[in-house]
Amino acid sequence: LFVLYNFLGFSQTEYLDGVIVLNEGGAGSNNASVSFINQNNSVTNNIYGLANPGMNLGDTAQSLTMYNDIAVVVLNISNEVKIVNNKTFQHIATVSGLNNPRYSAVYNNKAYVTCWGSATDDYLAVIDLTTNTLETTITIPEGTEKIKEANGKLYIAHQNADFISVYNIATQQLNQIQVEDTPSELVFLGND
Repeated sequence: LFVLYNFLGFSQTEYLDGVIVLNEGGAGSNNASVSFINQNNSVTNNIYGLANPGMNLGDTAQSLTMYNDIAVVVLNISNEVKIVNNKTFQHIATVSGLNNPRYSAVYNNKAYVTCWGSATDDYLAVIDLTTNTLETTITIPEGTEKIKEANGKLYIAHQNADFISVYNIATQQLNQIQVEDTPSELVFLGND
C-alpha cells in the first residue's frame, strides 16, 4: 500500500504493508539503495532517492534496523549511519565519523552500532537518537558483527571467534559466552 499525502503543497509517499529491501550496492560505487515490494509484488526502487531528491544513500549499505518511526541505515564504506523516517524514507540525520560500521540494535532511544575499527580496535558506537549524535564508544573484542538486544543486554556475534559478547547496558559490564567457531546469526526465541 502506498499512501500519498499533500500538506501545504508538499507530497510524500509512504511505503506501508510490504517488504523493505536494503541493496548493498557495489563497494566503492556509492550506489546503495532501498527498494519496496508491495503486496502485489510491484517494486519501487531507490525509495531513499525518491524521498530525498539529489541525495544518495551512500556506499555499501550493510544493515537496516527499524525502531518506532525511524530506520537506522548503516553504511560501511561511507563510515556513517543515516537516520530516516521508516514510512517515507525521508532523511532525518547523518551520523559520521564511524570506522567500518556493520550492524545496529536499538534500545531506549540509543542505537548501538558494531564497528570493526581499523585493525584490532573494534567498538560499539552509541548514537543518541534524540539528538542524532555519536554519544560514546565502547571497546569490544575483535571481529564484531551482528548484534541483537534483549532485556537491556546486547548480544554480539564475532567473526573468526568462538564466542559471543554480552554487554549489559545498565551495568556496563561485558561478558563472553563460548559457542562454536564463527557465530554469524542471532535469533531470539520466546519473550525472555
